[in-house]
Amino acid sequence: MAIVGAGIFVPFKTHGNGFIGIVLAMLARERPVWVLFGALLFGACLSMTTALQVAGVDIPTDIIQMTPFAMVMLVLIVAGRRANLPLALGASYVRGER
Repeated sequence: MAIVGAGIFVPFKTHGNGFIGIVLAMLARERPVWVLFGALLFGACLSMTTALQVAGVDIPTDIIQMTPFAMVMLVLIVAGRRANLPLALGASYVRGER
């Protein structure tokens, strides 16, 4: 991702968004439509951080960049009671083994 986007290695390029992906996999409960709606919700929050910074909103940058992660915690509080991780998410991959 860093090599293609900028041509150089940039540490911490994803800014913790992988954790949002894991939460999305957990909350979707193996339903593709839920993955779509969850990805749209979290994607809107991620793009809102950039839009608020460009618009010049008088809120500290750290608070604005915290918005997607606050949304993840809010969704986990509301819908995470019955959620569990898919079995394949924690399984080790061994090449050639099924």
